[in-house]
Amino acid sequence: MKKVLLSVPLILFFGCVGAPLRAVAPDFEKVDTYNVGQIQEKSVGEAMVYDLAARFLPGFVSVKDYQVPGILGITYPLIKVGYECATVGSLENGDYVCSLQDKPTVFNGERVNWAYCLVIDKNGSPYGDTACNPVHVREWGERPQIFRTSKIYQEGSFKRELIYNGRSKDVLKLQYREFNNSFARPAFYQDLIYDLSESKVIGFKGMQIEILEATNSTIKFIVKSKMN
Repeated sequence: MKKVLLSVPLILFFGCVGAPLRAVAPDFEKVDTYNVGQIQEKSVGEAMVYDLAARFLPGFVSVKDYQVPGILGITYPLIKVGYECATVGSLENGDYVCSLQDKPTVFNGERVNWAYCLVIDKNGSPYGDTACNPVHVREWGERPQIFRTSKIYQEGSFKRELIYNGRSKDVLKLQYREFNNSFARPAFYQDLIYDLSESKVIGFKGMQIEILEATNSTIKFIVKSKMN
């Protein structure tokens, strides 16, 4: 998923007193899908099991392109589908202030390194931009529906999963993947194969799984113990 940091040039707010940015504390999420002792069924490409321990902030992902209105010769970067906007704080009324990254702003035809934040209401609709801290909102006069809500995972977050990749004769094919921080792509993965003619119970990282039925499209199994 692409990411975009942006900031409004300070000349826009010269002489204005900005509002302080209120901190937003990350939430913590810990979950797993082992369901030890229960019969489960998954399709090829699905995670048979996964677990995660993660810190995350509320955030937004763009679902359509949007051109931020320009001002005083400034051309703002086009927000494209898939861009993440990560919450950096909130206003007193609870609206979010979020940042994007890596797209240049253009001033009088020249690329500059200013950054800016967006201001987004509780319904997920952006309605202005601002310097990230202190905040002084430049309202656009419209509230485009360009974002869906999302979790923006923080440094130190961790997820791992075991993916079913099908069966060929007696060979069962799985893939193990580990993710960290933003979970954007695997930090580590390993392809695994098991010979079901030798045993219907497979093991990995201390986890034991009994295979009840496996085809090239689905698998039915019982987790006997979790991963270490």
